[in-house]
Amino acid sequence: MKFSILFIALFLVQGLLAQIALQQWRDHLPYSQTLAVAAAKDKIFCATPSSLFYYDAADDQLKRLNTINGLSEVNITAINFDEQSGYLVVAYENANIDLIHDNQIYNISDIKRKSMVGSKRINRISFHQQLAYLSCDFGIVVLDPIRKEIKETYQMGSGSKILSIYETVFTDTSIIAATSAGLYSANFDAGNLNDFNSWHRDNTLPKPTATYNDVAVHSSGIYANIPGVAYGTDTMMVKQNGQWQPFTELGNEPLHQIKTYGDTLLFVMEYSFKYFYNNMQSSFLAYTYGDKGPMPADVSFDAKGWAWIADKKEGLVKSKVQWQYQFCMPNGPAFKNSFSITSSNGGIWVASGGVQTNWDAAYVNKGIYHFSDQKWSSYNASNTDVFDTISDVVYVYTSPFDASEVYVSSWGKGLIRLKNYQVNTIYNTTNSSLSNSTFYPGFLAVGGLCMDDEKNLWVANGFNPYGLSYRKPNGTWKSFNLSPYVTDQPLNGLLIDDWGQKWVVIARGGGILVYDDNGTPDNTADDHKTKITSAVNQGHLPSMGVNSIAKDKEGGIWIGTDKGVAVIYSPENVFSGYNYDAQQIYVEQDGITQYLLESEVVTAVVIDGANRKWFGTRNSGVFLMSENGATLVHHFDRSNSPLLSNNIYSIAIEHESGEVFFGTENGIISYRGTATQGAEAQVEKLNIFPNPVKPDFNGLIAIKPLVDQADVKITDLDGNLVHQTTALGGQAVWNGNNLHGERVASGVYLVMVTDAEGKQTAMGKILILK
Repeated sequence: MKFSILFIALFLVQGLLAQIALQQWRDHLPYSQTLAVAAAKDKIFCATPSSLFYYDAADDQLKRLNTINGLSEVNITAINFDEQSGYLVVAYENANIDLIHDNQIYNISDIKRKSMVGSKRINRISFHQQLAYLSCDFGIVVLDPIRKEIKETYQMGSGSKILSIYETVFTDTSIIAATSAGLYSANFDAGNLNDFNSWHRDNTLPKPTATYNDVAVHSSGIYANIPGVAYGTDTMMVKQNGQWQPFTELGNEPLHQIKTYGDTLLFVMEYSFKYFYNNMQSSFLAYTYGDKGPMPADVSFDAKGWAWIADKKEGLVKSKVQWQYQFCMPNGPAFKNSFSITSSNGGIWVASGGVQTNWDAAYVNKGIYHFSDQKWSSYNASNTDVFDTISDVVYVYTSPFDASEVYVSSWGKGLIRLKNYQVNTIYNTTNSSLSNSTFYPGFLAVGGLCMDDEKNLWVANGFNPYGLSYRKPNGTWKSFNLSPYVTDQPLNGLLIDDWGQKWVVIARGGGILVYDDNGTPDNTADDHKTKITSAVNQGHLPSMGVNSIAKDKEGGIWIGTDKGVAVIYSPENVFSGYNYDAQQIYVEQDGITQYLLESEVVTAVVIDGANRKWFGTRNSGVFLMSENGATLVHHFDRSNSPLLSNNIYSIAIEHESGEVFFGTENGIISYRGTATQGAEAQVEKLNIFPNPVKPDFNGLIAIKPLVDQADVKITDLDGNLVHQTTALGGQAVWNGNNLHGERVASGVYLVMVTDAEGKQTAMGKILILK
């Protein structure tokens, strides 16, 4: 069991996100798709598949709970709150459990760690006499939250026919379970409920062996639902006076939940919810939120009688009075999908993406998201018509010359041009040199994008021989024949090196295509092309399975493959006849010398402001290596950080702040690194933060903007040197300690900066409080 303290790290109110401190994390998760809600005294907890957020009535704010500030996992399946014990129970897809009580989180991982065949999913959480009953795919688990222990496990069926439990409810004397093969009950006084013989199926039901996805006990009877195989075919039954009969007071929508609150009986359905009160004499059907069509996943009533609705697309909805609704959710992207992330002009763009593992279409229709001024905006089918018909957006690129000009690659429908966030043009075979797939008529796959110094936009266009095109600033297009190296392969990443050569990643293990237009793209007579392979003198890649490429500050090309990392230090030699083979980096770990990440599938490569290398992997999280790649600076994974998953799709760095964004299979999370982009010239006025440094601050103090490799000296007012360092790109950091590793005394400290040549200078002051 572990526990962590809540309410001290990162609580962000609805709306803008606060900028984070150095070496701190923050989530960028969607909060519109909720699945469960639980009213807990002065807090209303709402669960999304990725995290929790809650409304705190004490300060009228929305706050977040996630892996950064205490939760153990992502992929929540159920939550519930027990008024008697004061515990909130949070269940995850892998059967891990968190208990939240009095501002602490306790983790119960017994079920997660237990080896068993089949699903361990926890479907619902019920409470009885301060015990939590977990309805699982393998039975009922009884958890004592106060003692932090698993007490018992009950199973219906035997051998290979163990039944899934979807809900557990209670009468004064018995426990009733809705299962995958009927309603089962057992008397609490019957003896050993661990013995499946203590459980009895209700054979008085018209369909005694059917699947029942919910059951509820109310003063008016026992209610149970049989989910239909098609829309509108659910069957709701009620047991009154010992007899089961159809309950006909509902429509034909699929039912999600039946809940009771004293006299109130609540039914949560696909597009509405209905509750009965006054001894079933009165009812209310909520089928609209103003102009919004509801998709409730769960509804909870608080002590004041207000309804709180977890909606599948509108977040948390509060209703004080019938037909009056208030929508509340923290800011975030619309979805968790993050196939690729790009950084430009101080903002972050995300392509929701999707391709299958073989690079066929995945038909992911989630649009794009933009993070700017500490706020997320999303563009998808709900607000941008083009995404009604265009799916599988795989890349977003902003012109480095005009921040209002954004290009969006789609895997199947061409290239979208946005101007001032509005769709301007869709480029396809009718108005550009882009080509459809050779073997899939009408399928136009666009991958990587890059703009050269002449403002020409270069486009990777796969599945045909003319896989490289460019658009001139005047709007005219031209394509280039890449055969015999590319004929019908998918093309992914694209970059332009310091010599103007175009590097195109050939997916499906195709290596890299390099094209040199010799600075005259309109004249193909002097062009050159070749393929970088695993063969000696032809690139010598560790693998032909190339996933990502990046250019460092010295012009080297770093290549992430499914067998580690390699770097081509002399890309200018590709067509010179001289050796340009890729080199693998030797690293030493635990006394063993090996190639850098040679056993890892490297999915992302990004260079930070200090020319250090960030590598994302498929199964091992993120690695930050030194400038030469030989020294490990950080390794982040699920075991040692809030990283949402060890499967990294993409990485991007917002260079002004140094914040590093990680796109994972479970969503986006960021970490504020210590390196920023170096300034072109040293400015006199320094930005130092935090300043003043308060007594309870134990983090790093940042000093920026600086030129790359600037020398930074910190002295006291008497001129005594207390710290000296070199800028990481455009930023230097200080931990507040002196040269002996001791915390400095309170007072004013002087910061003196000179560039690498000792010519440009800047000064600043830091106030330390103790």
